[in-house]
Amino acid sequence: MTRTLKEIAALLRRPTAAGVYSIPRVDSDAFARVAPEMQLHLVELELDGCVDKASLLKRLSSAYRLPDWFGFNWDALADALGDLSWLPSDGYLTVVRGIGTLPRSADADVRTLLEILRETAGDWTADGIPFWILIEDGTPDIAPPPPYG
Repeated sequence: MTRTLKEIAALLRRPTAAGVYSIPRVDSDAFARVAPEMQLHLVELELDGCVDKASLLKRLSSAYRLPDWFGFNWDALADALGDLSWLPSDGYLTVVRGIGTLPRSADADVRTLLEILRETAGDWTADGIPFWILIEDGTPDIAPPPPYG
């Protein structure tokens, strides 16, 4: 079901609701359009073509413009996403596309990535900075966002 820009803006105005959610592909572009208006730094993460942990980390590094000290491992990713001093903002919205294209052999890496994203979103949001991770057509273990209205 496609949401209006007004409905999406209403959801994003609820910073305590920020977290990791699955959204329909038809809504992802609308979220990306609304993010800057809501003073959220937009990160678009395309996973199509990733085949393993190394390619996932490379895409994450590029999308978040991670600094040179990023060590291309899960601990370094958690540290970097918990910092983001090079991307100062009042809030963040990441649209993740192509998660369903990852091969089954990458399932453990996807679980680890989702765990890091959930923890990061919780930490930022607890500090009063909304950190939205919206996964286009996410896996079944990712809930849809709360009601938009």
